[in-house]
Amino acid sequence: MGLFRQVRIWGRHHRIELFGTVLGALLLILLINSISICVYASRKNDRLLSEHAVFADSFTTSLSGKNGKISQIYVNPERNKCVVLFQFDDMDGMVTDAAKYQVFIKSFDVFKGEYASRRRTQLDVMGGFYVFGSTGYTALYLSAVNGFPGECYEIILRCNDVLQINVDSSENENAARDASYAQFDQWRVIINPNGNTARECSFLDDFDITSLYQDAVIDENEGEIRENLYDDVKMMYSDWKKIDNYRNNLESLNVRVPSLPVYIAGDELTADENGIIWYNPEFYFEDGVNYDWYGKTLHDTSFLDMVKGADMTDIQFFNSLNNYQETDSSLTPDTWYMADGSVINFDESSLKLSNMRAVVENIKGYNQALKDYYNAKRMYHCTHLVDYLYLESNMKMAGKYFTSNYNEGVVTVW
Repeated sequence: MGLFRQVRIWGRHHRIELFGTVLGALLLILLINSISICVYASRKNDRLLSEHAVFADSFTTSLSGKNGKISQIYVNPERNKCVVLFQFDDMDGMVTDAAKYQVFIKSFDVFKGEYASRRRTQLDVMGGFYVFGSTGYTALYLSAVNGFPGECYEIILRCNDVLQINVDSSENENAARDASYAQFDQWRVIINPNGNTARECSFLDDFDITSLYQDAVIDENEGEIRENLYDDVKMMYSDWKKIDNYRNNLESLNVRVPSLPVYIAGDELTADENGIIWYNPEFYFEDGVNYDWYGKTLHDTSFLDMVKGADMTDIQFFNSLNNYQETDSSLTPDTWYMADGSVINFDESSLKLSNMRAVVENIKGYNQALKDYYNAKRMYHCTHLVDYLYLESNMKMAGKYFTSNYNEGVVTVW
């Protein structure tokens, strides 16, 4: 008991020691927590940097007011070459000569929202800028001698010529901190070439801009168009089955079913053992096209050569489609007859008879299936097949008419 009294620190004469002990413990806990938070935040930031290649991808040019986005960032496996592909909604009123553009790069701390006070390693980079005509695509090519350090970069892309001013530059979100947005038509993005979401590709090692456009722009859009085409075919196949079912139902109800409309009669739709639906039309629309795209791509086939005359330019061909004036015509008959020649009455009073109710419901379903088939077929021949041809034409133009800028000073690291 005497020993217990000697070691007590909470007695009257030990209050200072008690306060110091408690305060020291609290400070130690706070220090440990602070270190833990800092370590956690650092690891979280490092993880975000390693995951993301783009930290600010959409933009509006400061003077011409054009909206755009980063379509993709491409890197080679060694991560010392990079292409940033930009896509504008349109290029109307924008300069399409790459020689008019400059690029400024600076390290940027995305977590503090400010320029990095120091670089981890010096960025030694060179590169060039490309404009793919009026397609809406531009590209920045960068090659880093020592590779890209694991940090973010603010990239300002500036056009030194303005065709037209469409917006008040003060409305641009970057104008408040940088007066150059009021002087030049420019936009800003933030990227990290080491991010996992950057797409690795081999064509950067032996860089060829045509291969870039083919692989980056054409392949992605081609896949989307082919998916749309096959969706059209699946819709037609489904409606075609419905039409056949309704015709059988109506014939069993002693209805005189009219012959199939010209836009469907003669069409062949078959599903093979792999579930692939093959479509072979007998008729297609004058403002549309038809060609065999199954099993072929723009890598190995020119669909334009299949449909346009040898002496026609692409523009003349597309104009011939656009100049067609569609005439209004009824897709389904207005009057229906029973097998005995009597006119079918669609009034509510006739629906009191169960047999007539079945007749009217099948006629309505049949007419709707015909309209759905017609709409899907028009979408196939007049929209998506034509979109495929526009894509091919744009590919040819981009390969022939792109401009590039590798002049001294086109890329500045500051």
